[in-house]
Amino acid sequence: MFNDYDRPLHAPWLYKEMESQPQDLDEAGLAASIADIMQEERRRTPAAAIKRPEFPDLRSDEEPDPEQSAPSLVGTFRQKLAELAGAA
Repeated sequence: MFNDYDRPLHAPWLYKEMESQPQDLDEAGLAASIADIMQEERRRTPAAAIKRPEFPDLRSDEEPDPEQSAPSLVGTFRQKLAELAGAA
């Protein structure tokens, strides 16, 4: 019983326990991972071509869009965070 609360589900946040113990953050590893991701993103992103309205875009609809095939920055961050947490 938590101060007149029968179940911990209905108790105030103050009385609810964390599901897992907090872990120390490897700040050096996190900074290195973020730097690696940013360098990879700079290398992967080509300079945008200037589009002129008088010339149509002749790209085929059957060709895959390079932006869709490349992993997103958010996905890369999640993968690195999972690696640092030891989940991947």
